[in-house]
Amino acid sequence: MLCKNLDGGPLSEPKVIEAAKPFIPIRVDQAKDQAIWQRYDVQGVGYFIVLNNEGEFFSDVSNQDLRPKAMTAAFLKTLGESWEKLKGWVKPVPFEETPAKAAERAKAEGKPLALVFVKADPAGAAQLEALAAPAVARRWEKFVWAKLEWKAPPAEAKTYGVLKTPTLVLAGPDGAKVELKSGLVPADALAPILDKVAAKFPPPKREPEKRAEAGAAGAR
Repeated sequence: MLCKNLDGGPLSEPKVIEAAKPFIPIRVDQAKDQAIWQRYDVQGVGYFIVLNNEGEFFSDVSNQDLRPKAMTAAFLKTLGESWEKLKGWVKPVPFEETPAKAAERAKAEGKPLALVFVKADPAGAAQLEALAAPAVARRWEKFVWAKLEWKAPPAEAKTYGVLKTPTLVLAGPDGAKVELKSGLVPADALAPILDKVAAKFPPPKREPEKRAEAGAAGAR
């Protein structure tokens, strides 16, 4: 969790960006997100919090030395140590590198496509947390996933009629829209939606018997 008044500077350092990849970054506005500041007892500038995937406090940096080098070093240390402890039980959603790669894989494997449109804000983080919940994680393999960060409206937003974030679009292997859910969808509501869409696209049946027969015939 990153306070808004720390945008840029050390947070834009390549090393910090790389170290933060396993995490969901949230920039919290002190004026708009007072409840979050109060919940985690944020004291002001120079405060950086790491939460686990259930939103519980895990680690923090309360650094009075706001010089860029000192802040960068503090962020890198906290992110590295936190991930070493968390990575054994926190599984990230298996997003493809790009929406195009996700669409290509969905078509090739005959799986439905799940497109997650989010911003780096509390609502986006809450949606990503819901996707990482155990009830949803058990359904990951039925879909091919892509995350679209809404810094500016991505091209796919126009294609699927997405007007705001967070929004979840579920499409068939051919990319045709099947379901669109706008607004935060909690894990308990998301699981049955995924089941309904996945049922429309059962995995292709394998034919091991025929392959075995062909192999036996070739050996004769």
